[in-house]
Amino acid sequence: MVCIVSKDNITESQIEPIVTAPQAIEKRLEKNIVISIVLFVLFAFLFGTKRFALGVIIGGVLSYINYRWLYSSLKSILLDVTNGQTPPKGLAAIRKFIFRWLLVFAVLVLSASLSGIELTIGITIGLLSFVGAAMLEALTQISSLLFQK
Repeated sequence: MVCIVSKDNITESQIEPIVTAPQAIEKRLEKNIVISIVLFVLFAFLFGTKRFALGVIIGGVLSYINYRWLYSSLKSILLDVTNGQTPPKGLAAIRKFIFRWLLVFAVLVLSASLSGIELTIGITIGLLSFVGAAMLEALTQISSLLFQK
């Protein structure tokens, strides 16, 4: 059986714009995190020291890893629920969440104790790369609303 889809037999509400499609948002968000990290590192090298830039790189990598961990954990939980299975034990999910933040905290404490505040501030700024990515996505969404036909 072949189903031919045309504009005539689909209402506008059935067509999800590519800008708001979940898969498109996920891809853009991941790309925006990388763009944000690159921009943060570029500005760190231009306006800061090498130690500060190294901190931004470390923080950016931590931010990206944290995003991937969180994404895969949530995707796994949602797939289980969607398939009618019980999600992983709540305590295990909480442990993973706490472990991620303990890892970030350990890196911050280690950097502060070994090399001072400059590297630590750089790491903290690098960790904010997800915020930059979210802002880029917000601009994408706003511009699509303003300039849609």
